[in-house]
Amino acid sequence: MSKWNNIIPERFEKEIVLHAMRIISANIQDAPLILGIDGPPGEGKTYQCKLVLKRLGIKVFPLSAGQFENKEAGEPAELIRNTYREACGHVKSSDGNMSAIVIDDADVAFGNWGEMYQYTINTQTVIGELMRLADRHIEESEEFLRIPIFMTGNDLSKIYSPLRREGRMNFYYWEPNLEEKVKMVYFLFDYLDENECKELVEYVENLRIKNHMNRIPIAFYSDLESHQYDDTIWNLYLKSKRTYFGSDIVSKIRISDQDVNSSLVKLKEIAKEKLIQIKLSEMNHIGKKRFEKREKYGNYADDN
Repeated sequence: MSKWNNIIPERFEKEIVLHAMRIISANIQDAPLILGIDGPPGEGKTYQCKLVLKRLGIKVFPLSAGQFENKEAGEPAELIRNTYREACGHVKSSDGNMSAIVIDDADVAFGNWGEMYQYTINTQTVIGELMRLADRHIEESEEFLRIPIFMTGNDLSKIYSPLRREGRMNFYYWEPNLEEKVKMVYFLFDYLDENECKELVEYVENLRIKNHMNRIPIAFYSDLESHQYDDTIWNLYLKSKRTYFGSDIVSKIRISDQDVNSSLVKLKEIAKEKLIQIKLSEMNHIGKKRFEKREKYGNYADDN
């Protein structure tokens, strides 16, 4: 089995397949139209969801939080209607090829984040439109096609509760365990074997625990991959700067995979440096909050 086939943990893949196929293949009219995929940031919820759907031959119609910002009332709800209509049109015109809608960061787009947040007209109409689509099977209209909707977010409990109720929306919480994380990292680094990937993940986890840091998402390793090129880029830049001073240096620099120091030892060095920077950032944030608290309440604020 290739790395490509092995990248997505089976329990995640199962939830996506079951939700899509209940609606598309089994045509279960009472099956909730929406699946909410909840969990910590940076764990590949949206990416893996789209990849599973692609593997099934399902065309994805993506939407993201930023698209729901509009100064015109009703436009975001119209966006959902048009996207749903477009997805239906694809099914009708493509000889049975199915479609699905994936909404990224749904909790950011139309979640309730407390006292400082106000539901806008756009938020209300978006939620209303999604509830209308979720309930459309009751009408039993021949023209209406049920298109599975997937929502990802870091806290979907922020979404308006009537939309989240049974019959409209199912939920799945995703946070990969160590074994699953190793397999996902294995996909990123094609020059490492699975045992080396496990060693890398365990090394990072041990450093995290030792330094009392927050959890490290899979996105950390994706970023780690890009930082392999840093030394090569910088050294080539310094060399080009001396040779091509005053000219377009960027156009002179060409980098291939052969130029990069790709090894487990190097990855560990980069990971350690990145974790130090993350820790410093966390400490700076905590220090700033303490300073603001002291400014407001005095020197004994930390005791409260």
